[in-house]
Order: sequence, then C-alpha cells, then structure tokens
Amino acid sequence: MKINIFDFLPQKDIILKLNDSTRQNLFSNFNMPLTALSEKTKIHIKNLSRYRNGSRGIPLMSFLKLISLANLDIDYFQNKISLKLTKEGTDVKIGPFLEITPEWVYFSELIRGDGHITPNFWTVYIVNKEKKLINIAIKFFHDVGVPKERMTLFVNNGVYSLNIRSKILAYLLYSIFRIPPGKKFETNIQSFIYENKSFVTAAIGGAFDAEGTVQIGSSNYTTPRRIVIASISKNWLLDLQRLLKILSIESCIKKEIRKSYKPIYRLYVTHQKNLKRFYDTVKINHPKRKNKLNKLLKTFNQNRHPEGDLRIKVFEAIKDGKVKRSEIINHLNISNSSAGWQLKWLLEHGFIKISKKITTNNGSYYIYKINNQTNFGLLERYKGKGKGLKG
Repeated sequence: MKINIFDFLPQKDIILKLNDSTRQNLFSNFNMPLTALSEKTKIHIKNLSRYRNGSRGIPLMSFLKLISLANLDIDYFQNKISLKLTKEGTDVKIGPFLEITPEWVYFSELIRGDGHITPNFWTVYIVNKEKKLINIAIKFFHDVGVPKERMTLFVNNGVYSLNIRSKILAYLLYSIFRIPPGKKFETNIQSFIYENKSFVTAAIGGAFDAEGTVQIGSSNYTTPRRIVIASISKNWLLDLQRLLKILSIESCIKKEIRKSYKPIYRLYVTHQKNLKRFYDTVKINHPKRKNKLNKLLKTFNQNRHPEGDLRIKVFEAIKDGKVKRSEIINHLNISNSSAGWQLKWLLEHGFIKISKKITTNNGSYYIYKINNQTNFGLLERYKGKGKGLKG
C-alpha cells in the first residue's frame, strides 16, 4: 500500500532539502533568470537563490510551484529528498511516497499497546522489557529514514525505553494509524488493515508483543493454558478480536473492575487449535513469548488429564455430595473456569441438573444433583476425549 506522505503531514510546516544533483536538475529546467522565476512563482528572489544553492530548505508550497513549472512529476523525487517539520526540525530521508508494509503495521500496534506519542508530537516512545525487540525497532525506524542520533535508549529496572525524537514519525503514526497523542484510553485499529492478511497478522503480533502473555497452565487445571492480551481500551481489543476472527482464531473478552483505576479488559485465546493457529500465522518478534508459546504447544497434552476424565471426576464429586461449584473446585483442586466448563457440558448433556438456586447478600450460586433419568454408562464413552465431542 503506497501513500503520499504530503497528504498526511501538516503541509504548511514541511521543509524539503534536495540532494545536489536533484536540486541542479530542478533549476536547470526553468531556462530563465531568477528574477523572471521570482515573478512567475511569486517567491522572493532572495529565497530562490538560497533554494538553488542549497543553503536553505524549500517549503512544500514553494516546492510544488517549482516542480509544476518545471513540468516534473513528483515521482522523480522519490528517495532524493529529506524532510523536516518547521525550521527547527530534524531532516528525515523519507518520501515523497511511503510504502506501508506489514512492518509499519506491526510497530504501529506495538506503540499503540506499549508506547505513546507526546502531545506536542516531538517524541515517540516504545517501552518493553525485551531488548531484542527494541533493537528491531531501532533498525526499522533507522531504515525508514530516522537518524540513529535521534534515538535514545534508557534502561530502568530491566525495562527498556526507546525515545525517537521525530515529529515526522509522530505525525505519520498519528495520521495514518490513528495512534492518539498523550494518554491512550479508547483507541481503534484502522479499517485498511482488515483488507490485507499480512497487515492482519502483523497488527495482532504487535499487540501481542506489547501487551500479551502466555500462560503455560498446569496438569491439574488450576491454571489455564492460554494467550492473554490486556488493555484499558475495550475498542482496541474488540478490533483485535475481529482480526483474529479473520484468521479463524476464536477468542473472548472479559472485563475486570479495579478499585481507583479504570476497568481493564482481557482478550483470551484458548484451546489447542486456536493457540496453534495463532503461533503458525501471527507475526511474533518477542523471542521469549514466541518460545513460551512454542513450549506450550509442544507440552499441551503432556501430564494433563483429558477433559473427558475431568468430567467424570466432576460428575463423581457431585454424586459424592459436593453439590456447590466451590465444593467441587476445592475437592478436585481445579480452576473456577475448568469447573464451569465441565458443569456446563454435564448440564447440556443431561448428566446433572440444577436442584435449586441459592441467593445471598454476596450473590447467588447453584446446587447441582445427579439426573436419575440418565444412562450413566454413557459418560464412560467420553473418557479420554475432549469437550468438543457431542453426546
């Protein structure tokens, strides 16, 4: 996807510098003295002289007048210019056309999740504990034209903060990808990303490397095995959920209320097929998280009871008098979510039923009992099988 960056930067502030040969070619096209050129373009002759000898950058509006009069296409200047915003800005070798690649999409979402743009657009920050990830960012932004001397790396308690002092980069991230300057509350992923699968995988990867975690889990179900991406922006996670859906990866979002803080939302990817598809398709640059997800997939079924066996244990716990979910959890030492999945399955397939609902000042809970109308021998058919099988 190619864009003209002049359409995304504040045009009145753009100053261009041309390399020597390009500048000479531009002014050689006029075949007239500077006085005549000044009258024709309404540009002061003193400024034209400075533009011609390269002692001063050319404002965008003056540049567009000159190339129009010289009958030159803007394509001719690709990779032959340097840009800055305002006279005090720093030159960046970029444009006029910019190819939006998956790498641009990846780093835009990395910054959306784990960085920010200052309100004055002077600096872009990327914060992460993984130095290798920061080094990849330094290389990428240097390759697109930001001088390395405009990047500073700080380390505080094992957390790396990369400061990129570039107004042009800040404006491009804001205007193309809509990364809000200042504090980020609600934020959205741009619609053009949905139209390109390589953009989809890059955007999810940037979000995961910024705000994701991998939970390895345990053999007794006390800790789930899953990917989690957390944010205070519900809209951002909803957009990520839609992107995951494009890759046929199922997910869910849950809200967590925190005292004295804004609610936090968590996007969960669970089940082996979804985790494997995530690993195989999403662009992940964070080496530790990628290795941890790989380990999770390799050990997914090791030392872990099949869910069909767990259903039988939940069923037998109810049969033995553990009639509340909390009693089942404590008796089997499993997580609340694991108990919930198995109870739901047993209810849907008629092996148990709800005896009554108890309401207290702290909420409500159900009392479960065995369904005497059920052929209990059928439950053995599901031993060693997953919950996706139907009875």
